[in-house]
Amino acid sequence: FYTHYFCLRFIHSRENEQLKQFYLAQNKATNININNMIGQLRFDLKPSTLVLLVFLTFASARQSVFVGPVIHTVASNNHRTICPTINNIMSTNRSHGESENSILHRAVVNEGKFPLTDGTMMEIKYSLPTMSYRKKLPGNKPLLLFIHGSFHSAWCWTSKFFPYFSSRGYPCVALSLRGTSGTFAGEGVKKVKVDDHVNDVLDFLQSLRTIAGGKDENLRRDSAASDTMGEINESCSSTIPPVVIAHSFGGLTAMKLLEHPILHDHTHLISSIGLLCSVPPSGIKKMSLRKLKKNPIDGWRIMKGLAMKKSVTNQMLCRRLFFDQAERDDEINDYMKHFQQDSKVTMDLVDMAKKLPILSTNDDGESLFIEKNIFCKPALVLGGSADFIVDRDAIEETAKFFAVRPVVVDGAVHDVMLAKSWETVAREVEYWLHDVIEQD
Repeated sequence: FYTHYFCLRFIHSRENEQLKQFYLAQNKATNININNMIGQLRFDLKPSTLVLLVFLTFASARQSVFVGPVIHTVASNNHRTICPTINNIMSTNRSHGESENSILHRAVVNEGKFPLTDGTMMEIKYSLPTMSYRKKLPGNKPLLLFIHGSFHSAWCWTSKFFPYFSSRGYPCVALSLRGTSGTFAGEGVKKVKVDDHVNDVLDFLQSLRTIAGGKDENLRRDSAASDTMGEINESCSSTIPPVVIAHSFGGLTAMKLLEHPILHDHTHLISSIGLLCSVPPSGIKKMSLRKLKKNPIDGWRIMKGLAMKKSVTNQMLCRRLFFDQAERDDEINDYMKHFQQDSKVTMDLVDMAKKLPILSTNDDGESLFIEKNIFCKPALVLGGSADFIVDRDAIEETAKFFAVRPVVVDGAVHDVMLAKSWETVAREVEYWLHDVIEQD
């Protein structure tokens, strides 16, 4: 972030338009909106901080300007005290003196049920900006649709990401995919297929498109669900289609969603997709074998924690796989209770191996739907440097799949929406959403 900031400051001071255009072209894939920084080039820094940042800038400038960095790494710290000008660009809605905790406590999370085409009632949780907030926060803010990964359901987005984004004017909806505690998979069902999850997400997206015209037959038969969807639809005044944000195994569901023929016929169903610590297009097997080869003990821990489900009862293992030492024991215990309820039905990995997204790529490892312009906004691929499950190779593979440069948050663990670094991650997502909106 600061590398771009100081490089632009240097270029701006020289009034060299050719150099500026070259720099922007080399860094056009960055998730920081560089153009918005031009004209905001002032700083209020302590001398010691300034010396450090200038040193880091020139140390990395050779790679950033002349080569173009492969990975954009974000420090997991608070930018407010270092560079208030840049922070104000992204967080103008927070009133003077208002803390992050007050925003978290102010959010209202609602629950509802959505009828799927096979009659299953899917749990949804949502948080919508109030009318007064929508008036205070003008802008074309799309609905954010959150997709969870294994051992999780809609609850994992509600405590931190919901209040963060709804307080900034984004309607937020999270689905509990079938097989979780909120959505029944069927009597005696132990495994669900990825196609089931894809169809469930697709049902919801199509209902968002048709609810205004009253065309959804499933909703007509359920007045409570119809009222819920009507409330969500009423809050979505944006001309931008929903943005899908998926975590871990939910990333594979999102990738398979993009392969669905309906999205090829109706490109307005979603505008873009953000993947957080996502399982890569090649699935979990290749990634696990890489971990096992590099460190057999860590590879065994992943197998024991995920495949054998020991992480839902073993606090130390749960902490190692999903969190770090920053979380209190009581927090880990609360999360483990959710994990136990949401892991009774698991993903059918044998079925998944036959349908991996990596099987539908071109020779360069890029997805075919990129060429078909299924969504016209660039995707976000974000990972954590301290993620015990998804390694750096997996992050790069997913980024190549979407033809973007990945963002790696320093110190972030696997459950980025719950762990202590969540706000740094949310801020990076917000930067990206600003780019999505501005390109409309």
